[in-house]
Amino acid sequence: MKTPRALLGAVVAVALGYTAASASCVRATMPESTPCVSSALAQPFRGPLPLTQMVNYGCVGPWAFVWATVGTGLRAVGVTEVLYFDHSSATWRFASRSAVCGNGTLPARIDALGCHSN
Repeated sequence: MKTPRALLGAVVAVALGYTAASASCVRATMPESTPCVSSALAQPFRGPLPLTQMVNYGCVGPWAFVWATVGTGLRAVGVTEVLYFDHSSATWRFASRSAVCGNGTLPARIDALGCHSN
């Protein structure tokens, strides 16, 4: 009587081991989110005039506007920038306002706040 139980136990163990070894994991891919936080939006501001203040910003999907001050002292200047989120590098990049403003490319909020000032 002990042999059939041992044999049955071995068969179950082998079956479980085979199932575990051949199981595959299916992972749902969610769209990457666009980090609409000041630290992420500040990343494109590299250059001779450092970003000294972010006055206002906002995002809609992969688009953002930023009102900022770059430079210090007499070299401080207020700027308005339109940014887009580059999913391939997971970073925000400057968009050419002459290419994207006023032609229906941008969401209305980004166009209004990112395209109609300085």
